[in-house]
Amino acid sequence: MVMRSQSLIADEASALADRMKAYFDADVELAGLPDSLAGLKREWARFDPKLTRQTLLRDGVFDPALVQPFLVRPFDAKWAYFET
Repeated sequence: MVMRSQSLIADEASALADRMKAYFDADVELAGLPDSLAGLKREWARFDPKLTRQTLLRDGVFDPALVQPFLVRPFDAKWAYFET
C-alpha cells in the first residue's frame, strides 16, 4: 500500500529485496529496522506493525520470488513485494 511510505515499493528489485531481507531478519527488533522500512514500523489505519511482523516471521521467510514488477502508470515500472 502506498500509505506504507513506499516501504514495499522500489525502483530497483535488488534494493527492495535487501530491504525485505532486513524485515524478515528475526534477530533485528522492529524498532531497529532501517528507515527505509519506516512505513512498516508504525501504526496506520488498522495496521498493527508488531503483530503483522510477528505473524510473517512465524509463518514465512523472505522469498525473492515475491519481488515482482508492476506498472504504476504507462512506462513507469516499479518493483513491489507481494506477500499473501
